[in-house]
Amino acid sequence: MEIEKIVKNFIEQDIHCNLDLKIQTFVLLTCFVATDSKELFQEKLMEAAQKYEKESLKEVIYQLTPYLGYGRIYPFLVLTEEILGQTKDAKTVTNETRYQKGLEVQGEIVGKEALAFMREKEKEEYKFIWDDLASYCFGDFYTRKYLTIQEREIITFTALASFRDVTPQLGSHVKANLQVGNKKETLIEIVKLLVPYLGFPRSLNVINVIKENTKEEWEKKTEEKKKGGAFGLGQENTAFAQYFIGKSYLNPLTDPNKTSLFLANVTFEPGCRNNWHIHHAKSGGGQILICVDGEGWYQEEGKEAQSLKPGDVVTISANVKHWHGAKKDSWFSHIAIEVPGEEPSNEWCEPVRDEEYEKLG
Repeated sequence: MEIEKIVKNFIEQDIHCNLDLKIQTFVLLTCFVATDSKELFQEKLMEAAQKYEKESLKEVIYQLTPYLGYGRIYPFLVLTEEILGQTKDAKTVTNETRYQKGLEVQGEIVGKEALAFMREKEKEEYKFIWDDLASYCFGDFYTRKYLTIQEREIITFTALASFRDVTPQLGSHVKANLQVGNKKETLIEIVKLLVPYLGFPRSLNVINVIKENTKEEWEKKTEEKKKGGAFGLGQENTAFAQYFIGKSYLNPLTDPNKTSLFLANVTFEPGCRNNWHIHHAKSGGGQILICVDGEGWYQEEGKEAQSLKPGDVVTISANVKHWHGAKKDSWFSHIAIEVPGEEPSNEWCEPVRDEEYEKLG
């Protein structure tokens, strides 16, 4: 048929998907079940059976049961058994453990606090659905072997994206994918692969659900990127947290294993400052601060505090007691340069007292 040539050409010429080939297979098998496309399913499963572990292929179909319903998947289960034949048992729970194990997996996927909130707000007459979700959906299926949690969530997302109008649940599983470590970009790649089989209206709707349910994450990442100036926020500075009031972040700019000059972008949240400290050295040594973002303070013992803004440079001699940090209403970032010296060491002293810090305005 001419239409087959048109669709095949569209897939080969326009659909450029960056997903792993095995994941592409899982996604297409799922879509064919959800859209009741038996011929496409049979052809794809027969091809996949020559490449991939049969147990994992069967688990793709099993995973769809609580989402698409036993009635819809039953004909595909029959086809699967005919094509794959006997496979190893994947069950890991018993009747005594399935509920508790299901709750544990569900908490891992949606977040323990979110799960507790959802279960708590339901009225008693609706509680059964949450208990059934725990024991059946998550206990009986998510705990099975041969697929990872990440793979199962991709399959679930694909099923909901391909099946009728289940927007609220699709949105929940966009967030669940992020929770278990799958990325927004992976979900977009799945939609790319599905366009020929779902059509453009459905594909656009799914894209909108992804955008809406990753908006908060995107805004958070965008906001974080604004912190730290051009050199970026880096990671929370947990190794030295005991020497700071408030949170600080560290983004190393040079590798100390490759150069004797260590530079790092240090970012302080509003109100954060480090303790009084001293950079000791027999000769040379000390530190240079280059201010790159926000506003902060620098103070040497016995001197007035100095207000800092981007472009300011502070040269700290060795053996001088001092502290530095953010103003109370501003983030602050500076590049810290450790000046090479003879026998350098750092001595951490007492915190900067709140009453002294508050006087700075």
